[in-house]
Amino acid sequence: RVFKISRDDQGNRISHLKITGGNLKVKSLLTNQTDQSEEKVDQIRIYSGTKYELTDCVSAGSICAVTGLMKTLPGQGIGREQGEKLPVLEPVLNYSIILPTGCDEGPFLEKIRQLEEEDPLLHIVWSTQHKEIWIQLMGEVQLETLQMIIKSRFGVVVEFGEGAIL
Repeated sequence: RVFKISRDDQGNRISHLKITGGNLKVKSLLTNQTDQSEEKVDQIRIYSGTKYELTDCVSAGSICAVTGLMKTLPGQGIGREQGEKLPVLEPVLNYSIILPTGCDEGPFLEKIRQLEEEDPLLHIVWSTQHKEIWIQLMGEVQLETLQMIIKSRFGVVVEFGEGAIL
């Protein structure tokens, strides 16, 4: 079961997993239960803090991180693990993202969608009518944290429009 999505220093997408049964080996093909597609495990990493060791196989009860899975989401079951454990909470506030002058919406939207993969309580919406990016989230603390993450990861200082309740 996937419990977290992150990115490493090189920008590789990492799916953090709890192995609930059997064994997982490098180069294994896993079936995504959402759309029945198959993806291959490129690396299996065992993390200790920020450092990790590569391994060829992990067994039931293990916690690991894998590269190569591009469609996974937190809470999702893959392989024989059925169903999804999605968050009970839903975003309640809606804000427009105000980009600095000269920042193109298209490339920025692709970057910020990475954050949406990592946090299931964050929803990114492109408004074709207003040509704006809207963000749906839980509250002010998440908004401030998101602003800092965008600045540190993408080097873009964003502002937010007036919030509204969804």
